[in-house]
Amino acid sequence: MKCARCALILSVAALAGLVPATTTAAVAASAQPAGNTTRLIAACRVAATIPVGGVPLWIAGNYRIYVSDSEGPGNTVSVIGARRNRVIASIPVGSAPAGIAVNWKTNRIYVANRGDGTVSVINGQTNAVVATIPVGLRPGGVTVNWRINRAYVANAGGTVSVLAGC
Repeated sequence: MKCARCALILSVAALAGLVPATTTAAVAASAQPAGNTTRLIAACRVAATIPVGGVPLWIAGNYRIYVSDSEGPGNTVSVIGARRNRVIASIPVGSAPAGIAVNWKTNRIYVANRGDGTVSVINGQTNAVVATIPVGLRPGGVTVNWRINRAYVANAGGTVSVLAGC
């Protein structure tokens, strides 16, 4: 792939079971000239399987990988050190964590907590929750606009909450 970051994100998504490994190979192959397809697919493999506990549902990353545990006993986000492929921290968040997004510029991680209608904001350097913000009903998906430091949270009630300055 032309974009190494895209290849890493897609590989991690395949490891988490969010996309089939065949999708990873197909997307990677489509980004290469036809003569490189066989070599590239043969090189695509599962490099590691990382136990995170519970049911990992959403995943996002920068230089660390963050996985929300949507059905686990502890309502946590697992932090994976990408170089060693192991869990380096487990961060308690709100009830039923789901969508997760990273602002790579501020190193803030946003986690939508479906069970209590909040978003947990995590400091990526300390792996600590620095804010819990009430949003709409059953928040799910989260995305970040790093240029203007805003997070957007999709809520089940037909609204999107816009978080600024967190």
